Amino acid sequence: MPVEGHEDRFQFIIKVSSQRSVSIRHGQWWVQRDYFFAAVDEEEMNSWLDIMHRVRFESDVELVDRAYCLSGSELGSPRALDKQYTFIESQDLGMMSRQFAIQTHNSMANATRKVAEGVQTFFRNIVDGPVVVPATHRKGGGAARNPAWLVGIRYDCGPDSPRARSSQAISNKQAHADARRAFRLDLQSRLWFTYRNGFKPIAPTKLTSDTGWGCMLRSGQMILAQALLHHYLRRDWRLQFNRPPARKYVEILRWFEDDPNAMFSIHKIAQAGVQCNRNVGQWFGPDTVSKCLRFLWHTAYTNEGTGPCQTAGLLLVEDRCIYKDMAEEVASSRPAYPGLGQRMAQARQPCSWRSLVILVPVRLGVGSRINSDYIPRLAAYMKFPQSLGFIGGRPRHSYYFVGVQGYNTYYLDPHATQVYQSLRTSANISSFHCHSPEKMSLAHIDPSLALGFYCDDKSDFDDLCRRIAEVAKGDSNPILSVSERAPDYLTMEADLDEIADDLEYADSGLET
Repeated sequence: MPVEGHEDRFQFIIKVSSQRSVSIRHGQWWVQRDYFFAAVDEEEMNSWLDIMHRVRFESDVELVDRAYCLSGSELGSPRALDKQYTFIESQDLGMMSRQFAIQTHNSMANATRKVAEGVQTFFRNIVDGPVVVPATHRKGGGAARNPAWLVGIRYDCGPDSPRARSSQAISNKQAHADARRAFRLDLQSRLWFTYRNGFKPIAPTKLTSDTGWGCMLRSGQMILAQALLHHYLRRDWRLQFNRPPARKYVEILRWFEDDPNAMFSIHKIAQAGVQCNRNVGQWFGPDTVSKCLRFLWHTAYTNEGTGPCQTAGLLLVEDRCIYKDMAEEVASSRPAYPGLGQRMAQARQPCSWRSLVILVPVRLGVGSRINSDYIPRLAAYMKFPQSLGFIGGRPRHSYYFVGVQGYNTYYLDPHATQVYQSLRTSANISSFHCHSPEKMSLAHIDPSLALGFYCDDKSDFDDLCRRIAEVAKGDSNPILSVSERAPDYLTMEADLDEIADDLEYADSGLET
């Protein structure tokens, strides 16, 4: 195969084709990339083959002959191609770290996925009509003019006013710069759980990675981890990357380690999914992962017999209505006995009002796109001081949404595969925090999602109920509502007892 301008120079040309599958709602799309390698003789060709064998194309690096790119009107004057590629010398290529290869591979995967999502949105607009954005967010009311909210905290990161006086403009500029730095530090302090590979197999399967199926489980881990950070370290806590992390932070992080014995590990969440007819390796929805987290919370004990379930309760709201009597029952009683398999629903002891984590799975529309009427109310919930954000995203692509600006939302994306890291002896925390979050319009998310709230005490819970009632005022079909008493068919005791029986049966099956 000739190389333009170098037909007589290269004796061998190697072409390698790579295909990547992209999941679309109704089928499979394939993106093909061709890689070309040139060699002047057989010895150089064998050298290329040896390098390719070692790298195994995990990094999707494109290799381009440097001599061709540097040849121009003058030697050393690079062509345009030189600006598009990062050159890697052949002797250095085999020394690339595994982590760099994985990161590059993930960048390619994410870019391909974003293109596929754009194509999917294009066809959605043809079938369902274009996205209807609420009138208050159209031209003239852009998100850049609105403050940003991150897990219930406001940041005035907007642009400077062109009409301001000189001294005021300088003051505004400095204030906005400070707010942006504070926003970034706050966001980087949120725990970020992504796909991992190389951990112990998830029984009863031999799966050692959750890539491709575990994004909703990772999103569930993130929203629960935020609740625990809020509970133990308070909302104003920030991670100082130049200092040793707080002991309680490390303990919380270890509760989510990819280890079968960790309290909220990917292993335990996947195995708890058996009760909801989800096998290990299957994709979970927001409702399923919320139920799994609720059960694991009631078994969340440490070796000392203490744990989250002793100091806080978790309320799962299943019909879009928060019943105050159920919330009081969860907040004012706790499991009496530690250990998996105990009848927590039948063995509870009274206590004073504890902190309360609330998960609310909802569906806000039909089809694959949220009903636009719900967008302003969803944005309003994100501004509550009790907000934990929500988990959801696009069909078969789950994210953890942590903030909102106007009707655009910030989210942490779990779709990046990293190598399993043990946290037993040391804690290298850099891979558990995201420094570049993503952003999308609320109009583009899937209607199935799960909201999260954290109430520090009873007065905080009463304030949450008041805020929910204000948003729902005059709305015939609110996202959330509040009522004093639960109907007879909703009983926490019978529900938890049924879940305990199901999981005990699943555990007995795993042991056999």
